[in-house]
Amino acid sequence: MNYKALSLWLFAIITVCISCGDGENKNTTNRDFLPRASLVPNEILVVMDSSQWNGVLGEAIRDVFTEPIPGLPQEEPYFKVSHIQPQDLRGFLKRYPNILFAFTLDNNSRATEMLKTMFSERSLEQIQNEPQRYMATRKDEFAKGQEVMYLFANSEEQLTSRIYSSRDQLLNYFRDVERQRSIREYSQVKVTRPLSDMLSQQYGFSLRFPAGYEVAKQDSNFVWIRLLDNQVDKSIWATWKPYTGQEAFERENIIEYRNTVAKQYIWGDQSDTYMRLENQLPVSMEEVNFNGRFAVETRGLWRLEKMIMGGPFISYTFVDEATNRLYYLEGFVYAPGQDKRAAMSELEAILWTFKSAPQQKK
Repeated sequence: MNYKALSLWLFAIITVCISCGDGENKNTTNRDFLPRASLVPNEILVVMDSSQWNGVLGEAIRDVFTEPIPGLPQEEPYFKVSHIQPQDLRGFLKRYPNILFAFTLDNNSRATEMLKTMFSERSLEQIQNEPQRYMATRKDEFAKGQEVMYLFANSEEQLTSRIYSSRDQLLNYFRDVERQRSIREYSQVKVTRPLSDMLSQQYGFSLRFPAGYEVAKQDSNFVWIRLLDNQVDKSIWATWKPYTGQEAFERENIIEYRNTVAKQYIWGDQSDTYMRLENQLPVSMEEVNFNGRFAVETRGLWRLEKMIMGGPFISYTFVDEATNRLYYLEGFVYAPGQDKRAAMSELEAILWTFKSAPQQKK
């Protein structure tokens, strides 16, 4: 594994400059009068011709955006995907936070013709003559805080192929959108500022937590922060040590570091009751760009030795060059018998608010 900067969330896709019907002359003043996008997390509204939705093109879209989240004990998709015809995009539906439009030039249905009117003649010519152009995105198209993606091509076969070949980029676009939206929401609601200040003053980094999270355990290079309620037990823990070399990012070394710290601090006070990895599901690891830093994202299941408790976790291993620290940050959930996607999404967003002390001074 090379220690290098990755841009996972940035597209290497050539996009087309589109002119959307009522949006062509939009300016900042006009956008000020837009309604706010609805709070419908982890959902995508797909607007396209019904025959294509029920065919191979719709199947490709569903395959990509309803991909199961790795590391969960039961299968849960990244997104719930719903479909409507273009003529039905009005009222509440027009305020959906995530909207995806899809069409191909070889389809002449009424629905597709309506979608084509959202593009200028020049843009339609570019789509026809330059097949490498197949995707574009816009913000605040019909509502504030809204993200819109357009997928287009000459033929259904061509667009279907493009979707599958770019599945990671397309999925990660909306994953990043959801994460950033959650982080923005935290800045607008009551946040446990004293907790963030404590982390900054005592340990040299901060995380933004919604109200309710409290310190469960801490040491000189370890802190466990937890929100415990009757439904879902959510936790974030962090540990760090001096960075000594690239081998720290090797799979077995990340797992060993994680297990050593977890065994020492989580969970209980008895030496034979501790957190370990659950072996019934493989641990998933992926290289990511974590706020401008090379990192390894890890997903899997945990369980408590000697106890019937377990659940999913997500973690990030990275180096903070300003302090030469190797950080391991983890979020984990205990919610028996319940879906865990929403709780894991919250923890993921909290982890992405990480800032080191030098960053906070900027």
